[in-house]
Amino acid sequence: MVPRDSEAAWAQSAMQAPRRFDYRTILRHIGAFAILTFTFVIVVSSVQSGGGLVHAGVTDTVMPRSHRIKRSLTGGMQKNNGGLLVSKYANLTYIHNLDITPPPPRLFAIGDVHGCRKELDALVAKIGYDYDRGDRLILLGDLTSKGPKSLEVVRRARELNAWCVRGNHDDKVIRIATFLRSSRASAGMSKQGDKAVFPEGAVYDPIKKTNKHVDLARRLIEDEQNYAYLASCPMILTMPSLKSVFVHAGLDPAKTLEEQQPYFVMNMRTLQRDNSPAKHRKDGVRLWADSWEDVQTQGKSKTPFTKVYYGHAASSKLQLRKHSFGIDTGCVYGGELTALEVQSGRITQVSCPMYAEHD
Repeated sequence: MVPRDSEAAWAQSAMQAPRRFDYRTILRHIGAFAILTFTFVIVVSSVQSGGGLVHAGVTDTVMPRSHRIKRSLTGGMQKNNGGLLVSKYANLTYIHNLDITPPPPRLFAIGDVHGCRKELDALVAKIGYDYDRGDRLILLGDLTSKGPKSLEVVRRARELNAWCVRGNHDDKVIRIATFLRSSRASAGMSKQGDKAVFPEGAVYDPIKKTNKHVDLARRLIEDEQNYAYLASCPMILTMPSLKSVFVHAGLDPAKTLEEQQPYFVMNMRTLQRDNSPAKHRKDGVRLWADSWEDVQTQGKSKTPFTKVYYGHAASSKLQLRKHSFGIDTGCVYGGELTALEVQSGRITQVSCPMYAEHD
């Protein structure tokens, strides 16, 4: 202790003494500030971009923000810088790039499963799918709805380590499920009525609160892994090593991948007279795939990808062309479930009973 009679003098001398810089202390403060700043940037970046994706057993790197539309569980803006309309509950990854070189020895694309778990198992067995030997699988959207076992199909896709793209029915299920997970779900769902819609903002296809997908969405969120998997299915999947792109419904041949409207990628079938996508098939004058073929043949493609694989168009059945491959063959409607081995072009099918009427 400092003696009482010298306490005041000690205090005064301490205040008057010139301060000496403790460089070690300064460096410690600078280091701590740098760590806090770095942590803050990482957290903000993760929130804005959605972070890396754990998808089919593969961890994806964070993509440029222009390639992703990732929405929070409680809302957000409906457009990105490119003016793309998307629900604030979409929780959507825009483009997922599979930068795999060399490509898998066998890569299978499978058309719309629509809850047909038994038929999916039969098809996987028939092609002799073996993940451990390098086989890979891409589900071309609409894993859910219409068929009897939607959630079991999602679970089976996870077990198979399958990649996937989002279909139009999957999209509705995810949008509703994401809304139900939000803090405002209870209040929002209390406003029922035939004309009441979910508060998604400006979208091409508002969803009524009486929509048939609501029950499936409720059941989906009971299993966090099922929800996370289905939500992780991107709108567009690319594989540069094969110059191939995978979508559910189609692509607008006049636009780059970054310019594609999510609604049309998941719903389109035809183009209008001005070559823009038609919202309803009857409003179109030609199939979008016809235009895609023309653009590729003429060397006027807006993308570096020459081949596109898609589902959705069950009424058109198998559509195999030089640059576009439609493989939804209407399993849920009593048709077949189809697998296409991408590199060899080999088709494998299994027959399906009718679970639903074609709408």
